[in-house]
Amino acid sequence: RVIDHDNSGTVTPYEIMEGLKRVKGNAHGKDMAMLTGIVHRTSARIERLGERVEALTGRAGLLLDRMDSMLGATTQEIAYREVLKEQRKEEYNRAQRRKVLVDRLVVGRTGMRVAPPRRAPLMDTDVTADRPPSQSRAAWTSEG
Repeated sequence: RVIDHDNSGTVTPYEIMEGLKRVKGNAHGKDMAMLTGIVHRTSARIERLGERVEALTGRAGLLLDRMDSMLGATTQEIAYREVLKEQRKEEYNRAQRRKVLVDRLVVGRTGMRVAPPRRAPLMDTDVTADRPPSQSRAAWTSEG
């Protein structure tokens, strides 16, 4: 109580210094015992806080390691997707070039143009309704 002015049950460094300034004369055993108790409690509290800081630092290190790992995996995934995207572009371009070559071969050999691809039929329509069933597809495509 000599040092704890606000009776909070804790003593701040400021309260310790102010309390020591007001003490005059020789210290009595009671005063020394009280001061020793305050120092021990403060020391124990600082130790507990230090342990908590170490534990939190360890956990923060684990979280940083996990985040680094996730960043690495994410970077790899993005790079992999870019490679796949380029491969799909190349495959598409090759398919387009093949189609052009096949169309040229068909025209060169037969003199017939290749019919454009037909749309998928609707549910209630007949795909053969626009040509007689007896005609073959080759005969039908040569008319157009």
